[in-house]
Amino acid sequence: MANYTAGDVVIPGYKFINRCQQGRRGEGVGFYVNNSIEFVECINPVSNNCDIIECLFIEILCKFNKNIIVRVIYRPPDTDADNFTTELDYKLITTLTFAKNENIFLAGDFNINFFNTDNH
Repeated sequence: MANYTAGDVVIPGYKFINRCQQGRRGEGVGFYVNNSIEFVECINPVSNNCDIIECLFIEILCKFNKNIIVRVIYRPPDTDADNFTTELDYKLITTLTFAKNENIFLAGDFNINFFNTDNH
C-alpha cells in the first residue's frame, strides 16, 4: 500500500476491508466490497504469521445460494517460498474446514514464478 493509508482510496458505493502490516511499510491485504453485498469478516482461527503470509477473508451471505468465502493472500517477496507454501497449505485447510459447503474464491499476490522453480 506504499505511501497510502487504508482511507486514501475511496470508491463510492464500496467498503474497503483491509489488514495492514504493523510496523512495515507498503504491505498489507485488502479488497473492496460493494455496499449492497451482505458479508461478515471472518477471523482466522489461528494467528496470522505475517512474516511469511498475509491474509484476510470474508464470507458473503447469500439468501438463495451457498455462501461465498473470499480469501485474499499476499506473500512478501523477501520471504522463503517453501515456508510460504507450507503456511498457504495450512491456511487453505483451515479455510476448507471453515467453509464446509460454501463456494471459495482465492486471490492474491504470491510473488512466485511457477515457471522458474530454481529461484523465487
